[in-house]
Amino acid sequence: MLGALEDNPCAGHALTEKQREAIGWDMLHKLPELTVLEMAKKKPLPFPPEPAAWLGVKMMASAMARADRREGKRGLFLRTMDAIGMGFDS
Repeated sequence: MLGALEDNPCAGHALTEKQREAIGWDMLHKLPELTVLEMAKKKPLPFPPEPAAWLGVKMMASAMARADRREGKRGLFLRTMDAIGMGFDS
């Protein structure tokens, strides 16, 4: 069955190698290596609605530009984002 998925002529329905691997593992009733990782067990944080997401991106870009001007010294916003695991150095 997996061989048929690999030779699928329809580009819109092509599966990645990891998706084919996951289907294969599911068919064999075995757990792949990726599913035992902590990131695969926890639900990700949901994305905020668009106006809030835009504001967050603008705040992050502004804070990073300010840190660059201050020779890498991070302000309160960037330190807070790092502390909760949403910063770039987390």
